[in-house]
Amino acid sequence: MSTPYFRFKQFSVWHDRCAMKVGTDGVLIGAWASALASEVDSLAESPIVPTAVGHILDIGTGSGLVALMLAQRFPNAFVEGIDIDSSAVEQAQDNFSASPFSMRMHAYSSPLQEWQPKEKYDMIVSNPPYFSNSLLCPDDMRTKARHNESLSFANLLEHSNRLLKQKGTLSLVLPVDAEKAI
Repeated sequence: MSTPYFRFKQFSVWHDRCAMKVGTDGVLIGAWASALASEVDSLAESPIVPTAVGHILDIGTGSGLVALMLAQRFPNAFVEGIDIDSSAVEQAQDNFSASPFSMRMHAYSSPLQEWQPKEKYDMIVSNPPYFSNSLLCPDDMRTKARHNESLSFANLLEHSNRLLKQKGTLSLVLPVDAEKAI
């Protein structure tokens, strides 16, 4: 039996009420998303001026793992997570509340297509559902978390563009065979 939580240095992530458990994809995007923001600055034609990451959105937050990792990496950022699974949102909010970053984090139950934040984001991250035209899981919530019927790549890109500031960054974890679709 797997452990219902995963312990990091500064926080723990409980995932027993989520369809998708803490896994390699989430840990990787949480670790490298900030490096990507730095790379964007270094590619600018003008003199390098560090971009302050003040507002981050985690699409499909699940247990809140990626959002928590980014709150740890960006100590001045306000981090929001959205998910369509209300049980996952409750678990993410519990994980946020138990963390040392609780005052800068909040989880909401909302599909990306309907999300209307108060301000645009400096950074958006997602470990999106990426299976299409494949065998569905008997567990409905796991199917929604893994298969892109409710969030196509086109929708993900369109709404991320709508929600990002002009110089914002979008970081995604996708399998190599999804490259053509993106």
